[in-house]
Amino acid sequence: MAVESSMEAGLTLETATRNSERIARLEASLEHVATKEDIQKLRADLTWRMIIAMSILTAIFVAVVQLMVNGG
Repeated sequence: MAVESSMEAGLTLETATRNSERIARLEASLEHVATKEDIQKLRADLTWRMIIAMSILTAIFVAVVQLMVNGG
């Protein structure tokens, strides 16, 4: 009975060691993946860029229309 218990403990320790090594490899390979915070920052940045771009395009459109109406 004691032999089985020590074998099970050894097997459990070996499995835990193997799993911790696998987890460490997975964590190391995921360093380049974006986090939720990175995605939220990118989303906010892109939102503001879209707002600014649309504002500029609207201003250009209004200026062109005014030039055509007043100049023509």
